[in-house]
Amino acid sequence: MLLIIVPLCALGGVAVAQALIGSPVETIIAESLAIALSAAVHVFFWVTLVFVILERSGTPTGAGWDVDQLPQAQDPDARLSDVVASLALLAVTAAAVLWDGTRGVVHVRGETLSFLHPQLWPWWMAALFVLFALEAVIAVAVWIRRGWTAPLAAVNTLAALLVVSWTLTLLGRGLLVNPAFTEAVLLDNGVGADVMRILGVLLGVGVTAIAGWDAASGWVKARRSTGPAR
Repeated sequence: MLLIIVPLCALGGVAVAQALIGSPVETIIAESLAIALSAAVHVFFWVTLVFVILERSGTPTGAGWDVDQLPQAQDPDARLSDVVASLALLAVTAAAVLWDGTRGVVHVRGETLSFLHPQLWPWWMAALFVLFALEAVIAVAVWIRRGWTAPLAAVNTLAALLVVSWTLTLLGRGLLVNPAFTEAVLLDNGVGADVMRILGVLLGVGVTAIAGWDAASGWVKARRSTGPAR
């Protein structure tokens, strides 16, 4: 767990810091990977050293296990509630996107402005709704299979990567947020270019973090589903 969590946190922290100071993409990638590798080496060395010392000194390390640690049998009702919640969230998100594109979100100077860029319609938005449909299919498939499997986790990871790619590509091209919205709501109210860049970085980090959590959650649940049953 430490070899997963610590390097990822180090990588994300350095990437955000480099992005905030306006470093080139190649610098962000190089610095982030270097720090993540260094963090992994440190975790491996220091954790191993601590356990060696504890074992040589006869100190209990808590490495044993008992039957109570075996995974609990899954509840079909819980899985049904999960799929209903997932489909409801996807429906609300899709409705919000449609509302934004057709009705807008703010009314400024006699004009209703959308948050997302108008040029995203129709093709970029069509791709987004395909991703929504893919997420819905995954949720239903998990319910039908009575739990997560490795193939479903892999498809879920692919969907998460596509969502991140969709968001970061448009964000990098300046095509994600409606420029009229940012001008009327942010720039006209004294928000400077530096703050705008920081907000853009935080938006990208937020989407990446949520997608990463979703992908990791699928793999964790798949592993638990394939574990020994009582």
